[in-house]
Amino acid sequence: MSDPSTVYVHSIGGLEVTTNGEFLLIHGNQPTVAFHRSVFNDLLVALPNASNSMTRDEAGDRANADRRTSHRA
Repeated sequence: MSDPSTVYVHSIGGLEVTTNGEFLLIHGNQPTVAFHRSVFNDLLVALPNASNSMTRDEAGDRANADRRTSHRA
């Protein structure tokens, strides 16, 4: 098994599943990234929570920026 590493996907130009269904291939402006089916299944579970967390973080950032701006006025 290979060592775990961080993967950055900067853009998605296309998605493809290998003919045997084992890998999801992500094409973009980086070298093609291949996720094994088990990793893809884990991503499907994790992404909704990550998306909700990002939305809450962005809302908190906007609220903090509004508070900083209102103190200057």
